[in-house]
Amino acid sequence: MARIIFKGFHKLKYINLSNTVGFDGSFLRVLGHRCNDSPLETLILRNCFSLQESEVLKFLNSLIAGNFISIQYIDVSSNKGLACDGERRTSKPNFPLEKLKEERSDVTFVAEFPSETKRLFYFGSLTDGNILDAIYGSDNLI
Repeated sequence: MARIIFKGFHKLKYINLSNTVGFDGSFLRVLGHRCNDSPLETLILRNCFSLQESEVLKFLNSLIAGNFISIQYIDVSSNKGLACDGERRTSKPNFPLEKLKEERSDVTFVAEFPSETKRLFYFGSLTDGNILDAIYGSDNLI
């Protein structure tokens, strides 16, 4: 997939890779250093489960350095946070947002990571004709 995107990248203004399975963001690093004249304005990477915190950080540093001069909007929000250090995930990434704001005030960067996912727990039986009782709770319930 990255090869297809890279091939046509010099023409794209909008990329939405939301919910892409297996996308870790590593190709962003390559694009950030080779595509300074790209017309890309919008990059949406919402809920990419494999998206790495470190790759987003490298991409942001590339923006701060002056690459992707056309980019205006980036969204890396995820219901599950970002992947980091093997199996771990983070909902509090350490991004240089103040520096990005100073150097690229024209860029809108969105990174929303809910700290606590609510689950729906069902109690009852579908076979006895009863209405299921639903209890909303946090991750620390069963």
